[in-house]
Amino acid sequence: MSPRTLLASVCLLALPVAVFAQSETGAPPTLQGSIDNGLYVSPTGLFKIPIPVIPALGGTISDSASVVTFRDAFTTSITIAVFPLDQAQVAELQTIGPKDYLVQFFTDVVLKNLITNFRGASAEPNARYIAKAEGGAVLVYTLLPGGSAFNPRIELFPGNDNIPIAKRGNLAFIHDNHVILISSELGERSTERSAYTLTSDQQDQILRSRLLALADSMELLTPPAAPAAAK
Repeated sequence: MSPRTLLASVCLLALPVAVFAQSETGAPPTLQGSIDNGLYVSPTGLFKIPIPVIPALGGTISDSASVVTFRDAFTTSITIAVFPLDQAQVAELQTIGPKDYLVQFFTDVVLKNLITNFRGASAEPNARYIAKAEGGAVLVYTLLPGGSAFNPRIELFPGNDNIPIAKRGNLAFIHDNHVILISSELGERSTERSAYTLTSDQQDQILRSRLLALADSMELLTPPAAPAAAK
């Protein structure tokens, strides 16, 4: 993966407010992926997934060549990013195995960028490895001060609460020499603020269930081979 491609993908993961604002400007954005009978088909050709938002509830889809975000006006904010691995990265993956590679990838690439974009961002300790999920997946929970996708809504109704610390669940797995990362914010925690009283463990269980349901609903595909170069 080129540094430019990697940086673009991670930056889109770290900028939920900008994407949300773009979806409210009027006409829906032009998609690089496609929609087929209620399924979003990735422009990478690596997956398709039932669209998890409803237009009547403010549901929007925005994407780039490697990242798609699904969002509604209430509590749904889901991002799926695809990171291609180069030959050196594939060799490292084969050497250390998917669990260690995915933990390292999340720490060195995704979390590092989130910390740069959100002061005080952190990952909860003890990444979970789920052996049965997509051939092996790593689940990490992150806390992002001021990093909620729902900040525009929160700012309309400020109340007496501080801007909340957003919580995301992040599920990463390998497919066809790509890292696929599904991230979902616990929207209720952000929008309900001090009225939201679930424990950290209860929040983790909700995010885990939602992420695994998304992964289960995703159909992984094998992209067509690139045409051979003319001699």
